[in-house]
Amino acid sequence: MIYKYLVVGNASTFDTSLHYLLKLKKNQNNVEVLFCTGSKNQIINKGSYIEKFLLKNNISLYDLSDFLIINKLKILWKKIFSNNRFNYYKDRNNNIVFKFLPISFINIIENLFGTLFLSNKKLDIFFKNTDYLLIDFRHKYESFGKKNIEKILIKKNIKNILLLPHACHYTRPFDEFKGIESKNCISFPINKTTFWIPMYYDELNKYSKFKYKVLGYPELNNCLLNQTHYKSKNSILILVRNFKIDNSTTNNDSFVYEKEENLIYFKFFLDMKKKYFKEKEFIFKLHPKISENLFKEFIEDLWPDKNYKIVYDSIFGYLDDIFLSISTYSTLNIVTISKKIPTIIINCRFHKYVNEWSLIKKIYNKLNFFSKDLKICERNIKYILNNDITDNLNSDIELIKKIWLIK
Repeated sequence: MIYKYLVVGNASTFDTSLHYLLKLKKNQNNVEVLFCTGSKNQIINKGSYIEKFLLKNNISLYDLSDFLIINKLKILWKKIFSNNRFNYYKDRNNNIVFKFLPISFINIIENLFGTLFLSNKKLDIFFKNTDYLLIDFRHKYESFGKKNIEKILIKKNIKNILLLPHACHYTRPFDEFKGIESKNCISFPINKTTFWIPMYYDELNKYSKFKYKVLGYPELNNCLLNQTHYKSKNSILILVRNFKIDNSTTNNDSFVYEKEENLIYFKFFLDMKKKYFKEKEFIFKLHPKISENLFKEFIEDLWPDKNYKIVYDSIFGYLDDIFLSISTYSTLNIVTISKKIPTIIINCRFHKYVNEWSLIKKIYNKLNFFSKDLKICERNIKYILNNDITDNLNSDIELIKKIWLIK
């Protein structure tokens, strides 16, 4: 079978798909990934864990510069338009042109010339004989080539389209299905489209507009089969959500912290470091929409030493190094729990929002180290450091398996 995987947003789509793609390859399928941007390095960094994983397993990687009419444009294109949309400050430091031009203007120039130089003939050949089309449809399509790809997909009449989940769960029951009718993503024929749902929930019985299958979450399966021995590890993991660097306010459902709100949590992390983890290395795993350089500026002004690592890559490249995870809301907390890593989840205003979905509320409130406030969080840290928590870890894993493990 021939599988084509379209990546239209950011690297978070690979939190779902890496081991699924590996399974496809092991079953002798042909798998090719198309990054729907001028350069794949706008989505994944060169030499990243994701890139190495895909290439190691002989999964071919393409981006839109591979389909330009003039082949010689490819090298120049990748050089000029390699900026990650959320991490573009790095390119600004390395490229004199970017120091004087706003990123929005650079994107407009790329989209304008990309539309002119994109070869429909080459794209048509790429999609030839495609059996399955895979895509994380929840992200907006913000690069050139969208109309070209849509026309070709309609012409090809691909019979099997699988829409991958954004994460192991979303914020509300029917958010899994949002995006299919959005003008910001690629349009798909509904009757040939199947939604990959990570877990079963009662509301699915009331929703029959779209076709779906409950297929579990393969990254959790991989973690459950390869659990870590946390006591021998030396790193504290912090999952960093997006945050404001100015004093502007955010809506509750934006999932973006205000500046002072974020500072409260990081000052707490620093206090915990001084009290309990003086010799441990901290790993700050950034949300895909955070600029790495902006976070560096933030943490360098706050953190007293250099005993930390900033990760702008897939979490799966670092899970085997973690002694303890301490974070506020993130679906990646479910991943660390399945890896048998002690995981403290700090209650925040986002939980009030996601807990409107009763199943999600039941999941997080039942976890052993869910902390209603920072005082309880510190109490949980001391408990983990001073007690045998095997039973706690096992009961959390059983809850995860009950929800996500598909037999």
